[in-house]
Amino acid sequence: MDQRLQFVTDALSDRFTMTELCERYGVSRRIGYKWLARFNEDGKRGLVDRSRRPLTCPTQIRPVLAGLLCEFRRLHPDWGARKLLKVLRRRHPEIEDWPAASTAADLLARRAWCGGGAGGASITTRA
Repeated sequence: MDQRLQFVTDALSDRFTMTELCERYGVSRRIGYKWLARFNEDGKRGLVDRSRRPLTCPTQIRPVLAGLLCEFRRLHPDWGARKLLKVLRRRHPEIEDWPAASTAADLLARRAWCGGGAGGASITTRA
């Protein structure tokens, strides 16, 4: 942040052109203008690194749907993702954005079949 603040200070002094400043600080002109705009909007706070994490994930399963899937999985532990979705679609016709069966299966596997355990379904072997 110190480099950015010094860049802005130099830019506001009008001693250098933007091209000269950017060469001096080893940044592109696009970045130089971005730093100036952020400083003008938010002052020193605008020069702090910002998170690159997206604010939303449009493909994420809504918590309500995930909860329904897990609840039904607990009630019917032998049902697979396709059957769970088929029954849930019939019982909740007002919901239109059900995930694909593969996505539902991934969710169930991530949540250890929604039982809170450490793994997926246990594998039994025959003697």
